[in-house]
Amino acid sequence: MKKITTSTGFTCDIDENLKNDFRLARAVAKAESADGDEFDKIAGVDEIAIVLLGTIGRKRLERHIMKQHKIVDSQAYITEISEILTKMGDEDADIKN
Repeated sequence: MKKITTSTGFTCDIDENLKNDFRLARAVAKAESADGDEFDKIAGVDEIAIVLLGTIGRKRLERHIMKQHKIVDSQAYITEISEILTKMGDEDADIKN
């Protein structure tokens, strides 16, 4: 497990073996797909969050973002997930909006 803290202070423990998990690769591909529409990309980001954080961790992330923005701001959510991926050591997995 790798402890990750984002620039906004969100902390999580990530299983480093997830770097090789097909579910993560599929979700990243969906989030970065040039062919998909914006809803597909957002769904891909949400799938990444579930794979990395689980459903409880995803809710924790949403609450963390709501404390700062009063809503679950889409760009803030994408930024947090992207930062977690980068800190996992997979720099090619940076999500583009």
